[in-house]
Amino acid sequence: MPKVSVIIPCYNQGEYVDEAINSILVQTLQDFEIIVVNDGSTDDFTNEKLKNFSYLKTKVIYTENKGLSSARNTGFKEAKGEFMQFLDADDTILPAKFEEQLSVFNQYPEIGVCYTDFKIYDIIKDDFLNLPEKKFLGENPLIDFLFRWERGLSIPIHCALFKKSLWVQELPFNEELKAKEDWFMWCSLAIRNIRFHYLDKEYAVYRFHENNMSKDIFEMNYASYLSSYYIMQIIPEKFKKEFLKATIVHINKSLEKNVYPNLVNQISDLKNKFLEMDKTIDYKIGHLLLKPYRFFKTNFLRKKYL
Repeated sequence: MPKVSVIIPCYNQGEYVDEAINSILVQTLQDFEIIVVNDGSTDDFTNEKLKNFSYLKTKVIYTENKGLSSARNTGFKEAKGEFMQFLDADDTILPAKFEEQLSVFNQYPEIGVCYTDFKIYDIIKDDFLNLPEKKFLGENPLIDFLFRWERGLSIPIHCALFKKSLWVQELPFNEELKAKEDWFMWCSLAIRNIRFHYLDKEYAVYRFHENNMSKDIFEMNYASYLSSYYIMQIIPEKFKKEFLKATIVHINKSLEKNVYPNLVNQISDLKNKFLEMDKTIDYKIGHLLLKPYRFFKTNFLRKKYL
């Protein structure tokens, strides 16, 4: 049985996946398996590459295209390792990551997640980006995930090594979420008081390129709001009102950026719906909060997320 299972979802990312896998194969700790999930790729190059894979310790699973959350969960169900490494096909990790993180787990057996620092590589510029000072988890991870996520706090998922035993009766990712699924996952762990440990070394590389830069900003904002809805369902009651207000602030910032001038009125309408919820927050909050998401789906995304 392998110590670490590496799960790599791949959707039309054949040009990058070799580097992701090679970053695993050169690990100083070699007790691992690699599971590549071909998430219904439509690119002939990617499909041909995955069909002809001959990497050691690596197998490829084929599924219909259901999105990142589903692909990761598919890999998780096949995984046999004690620890889980989620790695997107266009990212990489450094050679000592497994060895040093497993050393941390041995030293602190009570922790459930060990995560590292990261750096960002710009493929277009062929150089690493200079980042402002990064912030990581403090004494109350749930507060940090709820109110600081993507506001100074960011933990790319491949920074982390997870105990598989964290998910016994459920899967790691909410398959209703097509983006921002990691935010919900982090919050769900923090709600359960899972212990996190930060390893202060840059052992993960997030690769910046045209494909991940070109994601529709409006859709990503929508994904944030949808994640907020699901997070509202699981957080303690005492945080709901403040968390709802924080969501409203995000909507206001979307208006200020004015990214889509033709959508200002619609986003304003959504903002008003959230403000109205703030006035009437009670046991009906989940039902009320769902309405603007349905409004978003029906009017702007043409049911893409239904």
